[in-house]
Amino acid sequence: MTLIHTLLDQANGSHGQRIAIEDGDDHLTYQQLNSRSELTANALEDLGIKEGDRVAILSPNCADYLVLQYAVSRLGAILEVLNTRNVTDELIFAFNNAEASCLFIHNDCIEHLQGLESCPSLRFSIGLNAVNKCSHNLNELLKKTAARELSFIISSDAPAVLMYTSGTTGRPKGAIQNQENSVQADRITVKLLDLISTDRFLAFMPFFHQAGLIRARAVLSQGATLVIPKNVSTDNIVDFLLEKRITVTMLVPPYSGQLIDQCEEKNISLPDLRMLIGGSSGKRFKEFCTKNKCQSMMVYGQTEVTGLITAIFNEDAWERKGSVGKVVEDMEMEIWDEDGNALKAGATGEIMAKSIRCVSGYWNNKEASESLYTKEWMHTGDLGKVDEDGFLYFMNRKKELIKTGGENVYPIEVENVISVHPNVKDVIVMGMPDKTWGEMVVAVLVTKDKEEIIFENLKQFCSEKLSGYKIPKQIYCIKEIPRNHTGKPNKIFLKKLFT
Repeated sequence: MTLIHTLLDQANGSHGQRIAIEDGDDHLTYQQLNSRSELTANALEDLGIKEGDRVAILSPNCADYLVLQYAVSRLGAILEVLNTRNVTDELIFAFNNAEASCLFIHNDCIEHLQGLESCPSLRFSIGLNAVNKCSHNLNELLKKTAARELSFIISSDAPAVLMYTSGTTGRPKGAIQNQENSVQADRITVKLLDLISTDRFLAFMPFFHQAGLIRARAVLSQGATLVIPKNVSTDNIVDFLLEKRITVTMLVPPYSGQLIDQCEEKNISLPDLRMLIGGSSGKRFKEFCTKNKCQSMMVYGQTEVTGLITAIFNEDAWERKGSVGKVVEDMEMEIWDEDGNALKAGATGEIMAKSIRCVSGYWNNKEASESLYTKEWMHTGDLGKVDEDGFLYFMNRKKELIKTGGENVYPIEVENVISVHPNVKDVIVMGMPDKTWGEMVVAVLVTKDKEEIIFENLKQFCSEKLSGYKIPKQIYCIKEIPRNHTGKPNKIFLKKLFT
């Protein structure tokens, strides 16, 4: 049986002396990574961690994050990944919901330690790097631990990772990703990215997000090198990619835009880069990929499917603007109406998914778990449509559909129109309560010249491409739209701000 940690064992058997992780100036070979994960599992067992226990980690990307992933898997325990961008109250909610037994915490996150130590389920804390305020320090703990073989019998459906949804429309829910979900996610990632042992992958996305954790595991399953960036900014992203000879990475705004800007300004090419995940379907991105002979991949997925539902590559993305691609090979997808009927091409409805990667439910949330499935099909809560060739077009979160005067408005449709206004840098469209129409369409803008856009001018601009009921009834101009680590706007915050 293949489990999360056995993928590392296999990679170590074939690539023991290769560099597995470059974490700043610290390098770990596959042999060292494997041994450290085994010893960490021994230490946790000595401290009483057993199968099914939740082990939480609050840390930026670092080598020990992956060490802990494999160590927890060896025990049949569950790794709860905490979002470093959350405030203490949000972290306490997730920790209490999971009833985690122990906490691994990095010095960069030490401000949250006191609050988390108040959680009733916490038995002990373990500090990473220079942390000395915890019950234990990992490096010191490992010095005192005796190495020995572990003999746990772990099933493929055993919970392995507890990953909380981003919570942009409500309280986060802990999606339970089991061993089979996780291993299959790693395998499909290897295939889609054509990962091989000579690849050097820049781990830019945070490991508390599946785009970071799954791809990191996938890279390590192939004997490739995972490069964890230190002190990378929009100013030096190109220099870093060149210096580290990165072959594959995922970048999100503003890094993807800065990458193109700097390459154009300095007339720089990236000869090692062969695959860039993210980017856009715009002309400049196409020109960048063509010049650098680099493949492009954009994706659509969510925590509940342990990764991707669809992917789109190269010319398809540039020719089918707005599409998030075709369903990947280990996934089935349908578009349903409100009555559960599968819709034909061109019709908008809820995106439904079916795969061995779909999670069984949410931790300690019976109501949400029971509503996640209809028969064997999982509700994504997202709206979309499929064209005649099978390409999916994501419309919006189902909960974010604006219903105004009996008409449905998809925010993304309005956003696409407003975004091409010559003075709009960023835009989010959402529904706000309205006594007459139930909801009204509202646009929140960031302008290029930092000045407010006159409402009547924007209304006139939209009237040429949108029906009257889709045109925003109010606009707000702000300095920056609050977004989470994946670029999703925090609409809860925005609605509170303008209510």
